[in-house]
Amino acid sequence: METAIECLEKLNSSIKNQLKKYNFQNIINQYINQEIIKQFYTQNPLNFSQIPPEFNCQNYGMIKEFKNQNEIYYGEVDEKAQKHGKGIQIQKKGDIIYEGIWQENQLKWGQKTQFNELQECTILKGYMKDKKLNGQGTKITSFGDMYEGQFVDDKLNGEGYSQTNDGEIYNGSFKDNRRHGQGKLYKKDGEYYIGSFKNGKKNGDGFLNLTNGDNYSGWFQDDKFNGKGVYTVKKDNSKFKGHFQNNKKEGNFEIIYNDNSLETGMFQNDIRNGQFRFYSPNQQVPLREVQYNNGKIVK
Repeated sequence: METAIECLEKLNSSIKNQLKKYNFQNIINQYINQEIIKQFYTQNPLNFSQIPPEFNCQNYGMIKEFKNQNEIYYGEVDEKAQKHGKGIQIQKKGDIIYEGIWQENQLKWGQKTQFNELQECTILKGYMKDKKLNGQGTKITSFGDMYEGQFVDDKLNGEGYSQTNDGEIYNGSFKDNRRHGQGKLYKKDGEYYIGSFKNGKKNGDGFLNLTNGDNYSGWFQDDKFNGKGVYTVKKDNSKFKGHFQNNKKEGNFEIIYNDNSLETGMFQNDIRNGQFRFYSPNQQVPLREVQYNNGKIVK
């Protein structure tokens, strides 16, 4: 039996020998009218040297071109005139291009380039089933975004990685293209979050480090502090421990200072209200009490 390396060497030799026959650029120039998809596709060609080992020993046939009212295929075919081997297929509207390795008329591995109504061009690259990305793959967009991971029907599902054109980096779990589960999110301005996501937003227990150096550890709901948490101020290392609602302190709080002295009281809509007591470290009896009304000390 041939080894995978021998098969790969034969395949690479076959590809080199057929370069003059198989020329996707001529087909693109002939049938794609939209300059944005033509340019994006040309800048991101499929690298046939990355063909997975299971496709390395295929017997590639003659180059043929087929047309019908819906699509154009140019590439290799088998003795039954089925798409088999290296080929490219263009939808007649020119908004979707499929290229890669075909078997019995089905695209098994390669890439799909599509153009949508938002003027966004997207390439999905990897294992294909029913012309959709299924399994380990990569997605890149004309806006400069990139995604890698496990795909199901063109959508990220499972562990993955993403990097957007504004410098945002995420490493963690996805569900239907959205951050979902445990993950780490880093932004260009230095802010980062480690914790739980749901439907693309911070939801559940997590830790957020802000650009000013402050941080919050606790519960989130739809990207906001909601529930029990601790907000730490970098300037003096004071910690606000209590319940948050929509990013604001709401209810009874403990404020722990750098020297372990303690302040207790109630916040309403992020503002001190009512009686606040001050304790020195390890003391049960308050040193003093202060009355607040809408953040102002009542004399």
